[in-house]
Parts: sequence; structure tokens; C-alpha cells
Amino acid sequence: MEAQVALVTELQDFFRRRGELELDYSKNLDKLAKSLQLRHKEQKQKREQWPLFSSYACWQQLVTQTKNLSRDHAVLSEVYSTHLVNRLTQVMEDVQRIYKRCREIGYETHEEILRVLHELHTTMKTYHSYQAELRQAEVKLRAAEAQRGKLEQTLSQDKLDRSKKYKLIEKEVVKRKNKYTDAKLKALKARNEYILCLEASNTTIHKYFVDDLSDLIDCMDFGFHNCVSRALLMHVSAEEGRQKSVQSGLDALSACINSLDSRLDKQRFLEFNHTAFMIPKKLEFQGQKTDDQSPEPEIQKVLHQEMESRLNQLQQRLTTLRTESEEVWKTLETAESTLLEMLNAKDYDCSGFFKENPIPPTKPLETVSIKQRADRQETEEFYLTKFREYILGSTRIARLDAKQEYIRQSLLADSPEAKSPPVKHVKTPRRKRIGRLQISGQPKLFGGSLEEYLEATNQEIPLIMKSCIRVINLYGLHHQGIFRVSGFERRKQRSTYKIMYLNVG
Repeated sequence: MEAQVALVTELQDFFRRRGELELDYSKNLDKLAKSLQLRHKEQKQKREQWPLFSSYACWQQLVTQTKNLSRDHAVLSEVYSTHLVNRLTQVMEDVQRIYKRCREIGYETHEEILRVLHELHTTMKTYHSYQAELRQAEVKLRAAEAQRGKLEQTLSQDKLDRSKKYKLIEKEVVKRKNKYTDAKLKALKARNEYILCLEASNTTIHKYFVDDLSDLIDCMDFGFHNCVSRALLMHVSAEEGRQKSVQSGLDALSACINSLDSRLDKQRFLEFNHTAFMIPKKLEFQGQKTDDQSPEPEIQKVLHQEMESRLNQLQQRLTTLRTESEEVWKTLETAESTLLEMLNAKDYDCSGFFKENPIPPTKPLETVSIKQRADRQETEEFYLTKFREYILGSTRIARLDAKQEYIRQSLLADSPEAKSPPVKHVKTPRRKRIGRLQISGQPKLFGGSLEEYLEATNQEIPLIMKSCIRVINLYGLHHQGIFRVSGFERRKQRSTYKIMYLNVG
């Protein structure tokens, strides 16, 4: 945000000073033209033969051109010092406002991650505590059994049946065994809860670094390039109307404007700061030696029933959350489309100011401008609210889905004899991306983003790939070096042109 504001401030200062220079230049040109006309009028008698010479037409054209140039630079000064400076001021306000809201959303995401990690830490402590109780119960049980065994070795069966001490020890063994069973059940439940929290925490952290950070950067950058592009296109339009001889320089600027790409900016930003945005290692399970022991059948049955019940609850909850998330995404797309229409308003054309009968540049009505700003801010706030709901909701879905998948896999592993229903191949949905509506036209197949091309054309595999595979299967499998020897460059360029512009596949 600081870099964007600094860049816009620098542009604003540039256009303000450029407007002052253009105004001074316009005044000097006007003064020059008037002095030339006044001197010609004063020396009219001496110059009465000037119209006879063709050089007079050149001089007259120079005076007229100077007057027109003075008028054009006055218009340029008005465009730069009024329209562009005010527009860049609005851009800075918009950038700071969106950054503030996105930072709040980021803080909420961080708090959610901290809450999940705190829950993981609590379940880990509970698990370790129950494991310690299990070890104590086991030690006491073994001691009671050893005492009973020692008594059985010293006394005969008849004496054992009449011995009160043996009966007390027997009761103590049963009591210790029951406590050991309860402790074992608690420890296994705590272990399962710990593993589920571990899976949810890993998924939450992975999603934050893979998806949420990217979406937050996209949201913070949303509309910035559009606004800067509109401001600079106003400058381009003014310069083109004033003088076409500077077209080469304006083409370079237009190329820079047309090359604005938020996704490429994001990619470079992430690559430059790869250490900060690198996906962290997964949290590892910190188990105990007793985890390798298989629980008793009755405990296993209780755990199995509990996990099945929990799996059903998670599936129902996930169905509801996915439905809600889909509705939020549809609303978010609509808001994004509306906001883009506002951002891409084509109000930067100044060519009418430089025509033969120019339209004088006028400041837009303040009431209209205030209403447009209010509508923009209202739509923007609605968009950011829906973006927040989508981010938090998708994080919750990913966390619950991780728990559900782990429980399902655990149940299948515990009951290998049970016949699981055949798993249908489910088409993996493409990840919904913030700001994808900013892409104008169809993305390039060659030299562009394959993901954006597939999303725009709704294809699983590009048609050119299918065609190449089909041709190789039919004609190329018996040719030596089919995947090693490159084709001729001119032939490749001709084929690329046919595929991209003539739809030949």
C-alpha cells in the first residue's frame, strides 16, 4: 500500500508541475503570437508586399499554429492541474480505504488461525495428560496382578478359595482393571481429538498461505490498476489530440498502461518475498509409545460408533456450509461485476477538447460526483463484506473437510472387511479466484496463463492438446525423434497463427 500511495503521489506531483509548466508555456506562446501580430500591424506599410511571397503563408501559418498551440497547452494545463490531480487524489483515498478493510480481514484470519492453534495445543495437553493417567493405571494394575500371582504361587487352591486376603486382592485387580479400561478409553478419545485438530490446523495454515494470502493481495490491489490506467489514458488522449508527432512516445506509454497486470504484480511480489510467503511445513503428530497398542474390542466398538456419528454430523454441516459459500460467491461475483463497471467507466477521453470546434473542459457537477462516489463506496463496502464472508467460510469448509476425510479414511482402515461403496470420479472444481472478471477478452493460449485460458473457455484440456495427441497417435508413433526434434520456426509460427486466429485445430 505504501508503494502504491507513493507512486500515485509521485504521479500527482508530476501532473501538477506539468500543468503549471503547460500554463506558463501557453501564456508565453500567446504573448509571442500577439506581439507578432501587433508588430505586423504596426509595420503594415513596410510589409504590404509580403503577401506576394509564398514565405508569407509559412509565417502566417506559424503565427496561427502558435495561437492554436497556446490554446492547446492551456487546455492541457486545465486537464493536468484539475482533472488528473483530483482523480489521483481519489485513487489514493480508495487505495488506503481498501487496504484498511483488507487488513482488518487479514487480522480476523490471523485470529482464526491462532484460535485453531490454541485448540490444537489444548487437545495436545489433554492427550498427554490422559496418557500419563493411563500409564499410572497400567502400573497399578500390573502391581495388583503381580501381588495376586505371588499369592497364587504360595497357597494351594483350597486355601485360596478360603483366603480373605486373596479375595481382597482379586477385587483390587478387578477395580484396577476397570480403571485401566476407563483410562485407556479416555486416552484414545483424546488421541483422536488431537489428530483431528492437527489435521484441521494443517489444512487451515496451508489454505492461508496457498489461497487466502493470494486472495487478500488480489483484493487489496483490486481496481488500483484500473484507476491508474484511466488517469494515464486521459493524459494519453490529451497528448494525442494536441500533437500527433509525439505518437511514438505515447505509444510507449500506452504499451506500459496496457501491460498493467495485477496477477503478474502479485506473482512478482510473492517471488520477491518468497521467504515470508513460503508454505510452512506441516505440523507433525507428537505421539506416545502406547499409541501403537491396539485398543480392546469393546473400546474399539465404542470409538467406531462415535466416529461414525461424528462423520455424519460433519457431512451434514459441510453440505450446509458449501451451499452457503456458493450463494456468497454468486453474490460476490455480482458485486465484483458491478464494481468493475464503475471502475471501467470510459470518462478519460479528452480528444473533444482539441477538435476544430473544441468543447471547453468543464468540471463535473459536484452533486453528480458526490452521488457517484457514494454509490461506489456502498458497492465497495458490500463487496468487501461478501469477500470477508467467503474467505472465512471457505476456511471453515476446508477445516471441516479435512476432519471428515481423516475420519472416513480411519473408519475404512479399521474395518477392511466392510465393503465400501464404489467411489465415483468427482470432477475437481477449479478454485474460485478473486478479480478474475478483470481479465478482458479471451486469454492467450500461447504465451499466456493456461489456468485462465481453461477457465475462460470452460475446457478440461485445450483443443490443441487433443488434436496434437490424436495426430501423434495416428501418424507419429513410428517416426524416430518425434518428441526430440523441433519443427521449423516459420512452420510453427504459421501453425500458431492458424490455431489462435483462424480456429484451425
